[in-house]
Amino acid sequence: MKDQKALYKHNVAVNAGRIDPFEEWALTFDAIPDAIALIDQEMRLTKVNKAFAQLFGRRPEDILGEPCYQFICRKEGPEENCPHLRTLKDGKTHSGDLHIEHLGGDYLITASPLFDRNGKVCGSVHIARDITDSKNAEDALRQSEARFRSLVEQSLVGIYILRDDQFLYVNPKLAEIFGYASPDEIVFGKKAHELIAPESRALVAENDRKRMAGEEKSIHHTLKGLRKDGTIIDIESYGSRTEIDGKPAIIGTLLDITEKLSREARQRDIETRQHQQQRQQSIATLAGGIAHDFNNMLMGILGSAELLKAKLPPASKEREFAATIMETSRHMAALTHQLLDYSRQGNYEHTVTKLNAIIQGTIDLIRKDLPAGIEITVTLADDLWPVIADKDQLGQVIMNIIANAVEATEKTGGRIEIGTENVPARASWECPLSRHPSGDYIHLSISDTGPGIPRDMQKKIFEPFYTTKFMGRGLGLASSLGIVQNHGGCLSVESEKGKGSVFHMYLPRGGETASDRKQRASVPLGTVLVVDDETHVSSLLRTMLADLGYRPLIARNAVEALKLAQEQKDDVLLAILDVQLSGPGGADLFSRLKKLRPGIKVLISSGYDESTALSAFREDRPDGFIQKPYWIDTLRDKLLGMLQGERMP
Repeated sequence: MKDQKALYKHNVAVNAGRIDPFEEWALTFDAIPDAIALIDQEMRLTKVNKAFAQLFGRRPEDILGEPCYQFICRKEGPEENCPHLRTLKDGKTHSGDLHIEHLGGDYLITASPLFDRNGKVCGSVHIARDITDSKNAEDALRQSEARFRSLVEQSLVGIYILRDDQFLYVNPKLAEIFGYASPDEIVFGKKAHELIAPESRALVAENDRKRMAGEEKSIHHTLKGLRKDGTIIDIESYGSRTEIDGKPAIIGTLLDITEKLSREARQRDIETRQHQQQRQQSIATLAGGIAHDFNNMLMGILGSAELLKAKLPPASKEREFAATIMETSRHMAALTHQLLDYSRQGNYEHTVTKLNAIIQGTIDLIRKDLPAGIEITVTLADDLWPVIADKDQLGQVIMNIIANAVEATEKTGGRIEIGTENVPARASWECPLSRHPSGDYIHLSISDTGPGIPRDMQKKIFEPFYTTKFMGRGLGLASSLGIVQNHGGCLSVESEKGKGSVFHMYLPRGGETASDRKQRASVPLGTVLVVDDETHVSSLLRTMLADLGYRPLIARNAVEALKLAQEQKDDVLLAILDVQLSGPGGADLFSRLKKLRPGIKVLISSGYDESTALSAFREDRPDGFIQKPYWIDTLRDKLLGMLQGERMP
């Protein structure tokens, strides 16, 4: 209302002649802050306001008559999209942005038509508004948006915006994670829950509800994702509540952690295996030490009983007692042998061996004692490759596994299936406590139809002294594992409760079958130097050697041995050395004896296994090894073989 009154008073003043109308127009024209010019049909500036002149730093009267394209744009001719030309052509208002280089700014140019008395277009009103600041702000905003879009589009994590089970946006990485070619495949073709594995959908739906309801602002969780090809993947998700177009939505990130979890699982498996190996090695060291000391004691018991039996009348009661002592000692020696098998310190004689023959021989031994109702089916490959192995040790492994299978099926009856096959070029794989390289392997499987082994017991069955029997040592499978691993193989079990068990043994492929050993020839007997600090062992060997026709010389340590060897060096053919002696050990004594008499044969005798006992020997190796306890026949064959020129491999 006030504005209308003021306009009314102004009009009254004009009409009363107090203000010149032309002067009033000029004042108004110059008061407008935008740069205004009148341009005629020849594109000449016919009138400009004060703001226009100030913009170019000229007086208005110095500008009039100048071609607009030369004065404003500094061009030789008009621009193609010049708003003034367009207005002259169609008589309409036109506008456009123009960057004026010499003014260092951006301007919004508007051209409105001027008409003559006949209604024809005779020029235009040209208005230039400085939009440099807003243009710069728009450019900065566009650059910021471009940087943000580049960051999101090239991000190494999946980014999404979600509302009501519908993706409003996903970036290319999220599409890649789920196996889609482009984000559009998801945004326009999939509901959000379709990318979630069924077992995780309830969890995700509840977490989405909490965020949309405002109960939780943000949630971090893991879930199972579902790729386009149906593969299940592990996903780590961060999501927060936000607003899009005034409505609540969820914005978040996704990360594929499948490989990460796989690496962590492998690392845990390695750590578990290392722990098991360390634990096994600790027990193995203890078992090997016990077996060594036990074998030394058994040597005296068994050897003495054997010699005593030989000197007693055949029908005497005392001879029976001696035989009982020998038999009991053999069982005790078998127990220590199992300890050494478990600790992988057994005395192995590796030769080219046919596994099928060992299996068949073992089956022939047990068939006569097989409980009624148990059937054994054997399927052996005719072309099975040979293995490099100790046939007696492998026979023990097969016997142990079959015995377990018989025990599992003897109450209800059932079937035991035994099979062999060649496995060429098998890829490397993980086995309990060890990793095996790729190569050719022989596979033995022994399955039964028994009750199966619970999953939590399957690793324990290979542990020493673990047994499900009321009475028993629990060394069968533990020693079997030690034997197989010492042969470079793998022993494992596959079982499910109520569905029986399958034991798998893999052994590396060996060479071709070797020829039979040559017949031993008789050789002259002579003097044998015995060096052992166990009195009962050295006394026993004195008697054994004498009974075999040798002349024994007994020494308790290296000093005594070297003295005897020096005194009778021309007569000593062979020396039997224990590796553990008081003072200088067996390896040091061996070197000194070889220097004193280079041609002397040396037999190492120990309760330890061959590799452990000979670990101190470097370049020059002994001529033979014999593990305690041993029998007089074993000693005779070993000595004869060495004197015939046979050496350790």
